[in-house]
Amino acid sequence: MIGLTTAGQHAVVRLEGDIDMAMAPALRDALGWVTRHHLGVVVDLAAAGTIDSVGLGVLIRGHRRARHRGGVMCLAAPSRFLLTVLHTMHLDGV
Repeated sequence: MIGLTTAGQHAVVRLEGDIDMAMAPALRDALGWVTRHHLGVVVDLAAAGTIDSVGLGVLIRGHRRARHRGGVMCLAAPSRFLLTVLHTMHLDGV
């Protein structure tokens, strides 16, 4: 499930469940919309489960899209599993 809250130029995208191939199309659409309309995007991962390569790719593209438009996208409250994946892929500093 994907939740969205906006305030001015900022948005919070809340993810619940696994960030995988099933979630990817909706997440791609959500991140595309928020990065077009908001300069600051926070992706709340507190209720997220696992992540696969497709989900990781969607987050990376969202980050690049935000940066390209002069904005920023940050990940908040990732689980230890998600932190390990980000670290393994050398994305924890992005």
